[in-house]
Amino acid sequence: GKSNFRRRIVDLFGKNINHSLVPVEEKTSMVNISGYVGQPKYAKKTMGEQFFFVNKRYMRHPYFHKAVMQAYEKLLPSDAFPSYFLFLELDPAGIDINVHPTKTEIKFENEVAIWQFVHAAVRTSLGKHNVVPSIDFDQNGSIDIPVKSKNKDEVRYPEIKINPDYNPFDSEKTPSVKIPKASGWAKSNLSRWEDLYQGKQLILKPEKAPSPGKEPDVFSQPRESFSQKRVLQLKQKYILSPVKSGLMVIDQKRAHERILFEKFMEVLHSESVASQQQLFPQTIELEPGDAELLKNILDDLLSLGFDIREFGKNTFIINGTPGMLDVSSPEIIIQKLLEEYKNSPVDAKARAKEQVAISLAKASALDYGTELKQVEIDHLIDNLFACKTPNFSPEGKKVLTIISLEDFEKIFNK
Repeated sequence: GKSNFRRRIVDLFGKNINHSLVPVEEKTSMVNISGYVGQPKYAKKTMGEQFFFVNKRYMRHPYFHKAVMQAYEKLLPSDAFPSYFLFLELDPAGIDINVHPTKTEIKFENEVAIWQFVHAAVRTSLGKHNVVPSIDFDQNGSIDIPVKSKNKDEVRYPEIKINPDYNPFDSEKTPSVKIPKASGWAKSNLSRWEDLYQGKQLILKPEKAPSPGKEPDVFSQPRESFSQKRVLQLKQKYILSPVKSGLMVIDQKRAHERILFEKFMEVLHSESVASQQQLFPQTIELEPGDAELLKNILDDLLSLGFDIREFGKNTFIINGTPGMLDVSSPEIIIQKLLEEYKNSPVDAKARAKEQVAISLAKASALDYGTELKQVEIDHLIDNLFACKTPNFSPEGKKVLTIISLEDFEKIFNK
């Protein structure tokens, strides 16, 4: 039964996974889909909790994996992977298990149609359990997908070519994404994110299955700039901007953390780094534990543009700081950085470079209570929307939301 399957998942992956699971249950004329998927906030940077079963047989299927990943589109950072444990039940005559020696790769007769069912089933499940924002779901609703026609001439599935070498489980083949500059396409993203929060791109209907390797251009939206609108700062903590769907609210500190984090990660992956030398080098004396921690991450800090050297027992001299930062008190930044790093999750410390970048972004970001000029607000917003993942902080916390016009109507009982 389903409860036994869930118990088995918990036994294998630990009790912490239990509260992250969302049930999936959809029956169609072609395939029945059941199992569990993980909530976006529990997604991990490494794979290992992604499983498909067809007629109770384990399989690997990169094409269907993409269907699940696209169901989480705009709910996850691009480098995060949700858990899923999905069973597909269908007529054995429609599958061929002999395409791979290990019988873990299976060929489906109606692969494109099943892709649509898998995508819609996961998307529906996320919506029913309030994972997808701003959508009103009927708990008893089902996927509105046409049933399979008995007359094959009535429905023509698009032909696709699947690259047999493509395997999302092979991290070495994962394509890297270059971070664009803010001036290049930041202004084209406003409509995209408004549509997301309006739910325009989250309506659960059969999505056309893409050919593997061909991704839609999600950035080809009408250009619109925040700087063309009047934006306000509220309580020196939030930034408010009127948008066509309502009022966008941005957490200014988390937004700055996201911007700095992506810049730091870009520096870590580049060959050159700019360091701003201090006119008067400063010394910092630390507790023994903090001094040892600083030694451990010193190489990563050097890669980010810090010029820090040991200067006796538990003492360090700061000769330079990253050129991208306006640092008036580098010793305070270092102390805040160490505090953030110590408070980071244990599993995150295995990704030392990334965690150093996160900790430094949090330590360097503008604090709540900082008053911003209009030009600074415009610059912050344009840089935020030039990021790969503008709606999440480096730690996965929400950066922005939209209060819709409908919400305002409800407030005023209209």
